[in-house]
Amino acid sequence: MYQRLSRSNRLLSYAMWLVLLVVFLFPVYWLVASSFKTEGQQFAIPPIWVPSPFTLENYIDLFSDAKVINSLKNSFLVAGMTLAAVALLGIPAAYSMARFRVGGSKMMLVIFTARLLPPVAYIIPLFAIARGLGLYDKQGTLVVLYTFFSLPLAIWMLVGFIATIPDEIEDAALIDGASRLGVIWHVVLPLIRPGLASVTIFMLLSSWNEFALAVTLTARHSRTLPVTMYTFVTNQNIAWGKLAAAGVLSALPIVIAGLLVQKHLVMGLVSGSGK
Repeated sequence: MYQRLSRSNRLLSYAMWLVLLVVFLFPVYWLVASSFKTEGQQFAIPPIWVPSPFTLENYIDLFSDAKVINSLKNSFLVAGMTLAAVALLGIPAAYSMARFRVGGSKMMLVIFTARLLPPVAYIIPLFAIARGLGLYDKQGTLVVLYTFFSLPLAIWMLVGFIATIPDEIEDAALIDGASRLGVIWHVVLPLIRPGLASVTIFMLLSSWNEFALAVTLTARHSRTLPVTMYTFVTNQNIAWGKLAAAGVLSALPIVIAGLLVQKHLVMGLVSGSGK
């Protein structure tokens, strides 16, 4: 009797997880399927669940558009430079706060206040400053702003991971003659790889998908991919197929990055910051 109940519970659990999986993955499937549909298939009634025939017309139109190629380059450049800047500034800052209590116990609260303001509160002032200083439509402007707004979260996460490393491990390395920078490079960073994976994904998501600052502070030259996708929606028409193809293209780098660090990502999400 108990075994039958236990088996029934497992089957019910599997069924619930299967339903949740379908619910969460269906929009992803529909986006991918729509990117291979013709214009007539997009609004067919009843809906066409599997494109037939498949068409690459949307992707051909996408990659033949110079604006898309330029915005894709801008997105890679801005996201990559932001990630590098956050790593260069965030790792030493997190280490100094975790090991030397730099700034005192209230420092984390102070740096985290930068995340509390809603974007609409600072977009207009930032636009006026960028125009006044000649920084409008510059990739560097986005890199600086994305770094500024991403650093608090990165430092907060990394402090938790570094704090889990016993001091004795670092003391042993220092006794063996390692410098403080050597300890960080050869001891701390390898031990917090799960944390670095988590921070990397979060920083890529925030900089790659950011829209509000990008649409306000860029024009044709520095426009990123999310802003270019927005131009596919006009008062006269919505290029649904091209928009779906752009959505797939936009998601691919994040998916690839997630797959590359997945071994460390799950571990990083459930550890470190809990201390």
